[in-house]
Amino acid sequence: MEITIKLIQTWNEFNKTGIDNLFVYVTSINSSFIPTFLFMLALLITLGTYFGTKKFSGQGDFYASLVTGLFLATITSYLMNLKEGFVNLYINAVFTVLFLVSLILLFVTRER
Repeated sequence: MEITIKLIQTWNEFNKTGIDNLFVYVTSINSSFIPTFLFMLALLITLGTYFGTKKFSGQGDFYASLVTGLFLATITSYLMNLKEGFVNLYINAVFTVLFLVSLILLFVTRER
């Protein structure tokens, strides 16, 4: 009776150059890495622009900051879609819908 051991692929065995292949490697191990990365990117940009404008002008517009953060995360997800193994179309669709909803909220809540 023979026992077979399945080895886990390490980075040295995967070993392709470039930061994009590092992200593909991490995504092959943990499929929720890229959606979490994009969400954190959108959150960081949203909060950074909101508190930055609040500090400099005295008032912050949360919906404008949300649109900015989700727009940049959506563009990043579409750029990541160019490399095979990064992002699927479901993640692109989710971020596109979130961006469009935040854009509608921006125009609906804007005081004229």
